[in-house]
Amino acid sequence: MYGTGARTGHIASILKIDGVKYVVESTEEGVRRTPWPAWYTASQVDSTIIIARLAPEYRKLYNESAAVELFKTLEGNEYGFVNIAYAWIDTEEDNYPHPLSGDMIGATFVLFNNWYAGSAINLLFLKGMNQRLKHYYGINANCTEVMCVFDYLNKLNITINYALTLPEKDGWLYDGKPMMVCSVMYMNLLKAAGIFGNLTNQLESGEFTPKDIYQLGIWDLNWRPEKCNVNNDNLPYCQVAGPWYWKLDNFSTIKPYAKMNERCGAEPMDYVRHPEFC
Repeated sequence: MYGTGARTGHIASILKIDGVKYVVESTEEGVRRTPWPAWYTASQVDSTIIIARLAPEYRKLYNESAAVELFKTLEGNEYGFVNIAYAWIDTEEDNYPHPLSGDMIGATFVLFNNWYAGSAINLLFLKGMNQRLKHYYGINANCTEVMCVFDYLNKLNITINYALTLPEKDGWLYDGKPMMVCSVMYMNLLKAAGIFGNLTNQLESGEFTPKDIYQLGIWDLNWRPEKCNVNNDNLPYCQVAGPWYWKLDNFSTIKPYAKMNERCGAEPMDYVRHPEFC
């Protein structure tokens, strides 16, 4: 997760559907389910796999049937390329990893549009911006070119940097369907399961990256089945595959709060090489 500093690249749920344990996830191939044994066998070859379990107080609230019902309505939908960037851009300056900066964003989109005109820029930027013009400003722009968006933003006297920070809202439809990246679908399943109580309608799933989810203070820090972390019990979660032990920064440390992650700067990795490893 280049823009956020996350130490995970994907997140998925395990749900029991019709008596079968499935991994349910949003991938580049779309929203799908895979039986746990088949998923684990395929994934452990080249992945580090960590399993986290809800803390007891949240497990008591968890309604798996409600999560399953939501998943069934999403199964087969496309991956959320349309809003992938909006989850981690919350501020005008503090979410852009080097060499990007807030001052460069407008020019970057124009150049991107010139180089990759058509489907790519429409998918990654324009559809999400059309949603913001519609739902925040009541403008049905339906822009198909970058300069169309800039014209509307100029009339509204707002910058592209600011427009990108407007939170993604649950319930927005793209081409008639919700489109979600892995973390957004995961968060929606947690919300459907009822673990957030009165906060449910004050959390926008589209604002959560994988890092935001593993840092949520909802996970069981004492759950260690025998197959986890063989020869290493220093991790506060269950790692079942991977070539080395994987540390998740600030795992399960932040209690949920209203409008969580809507105005947060990111902490991208600095990628500085250690002299001994160069």
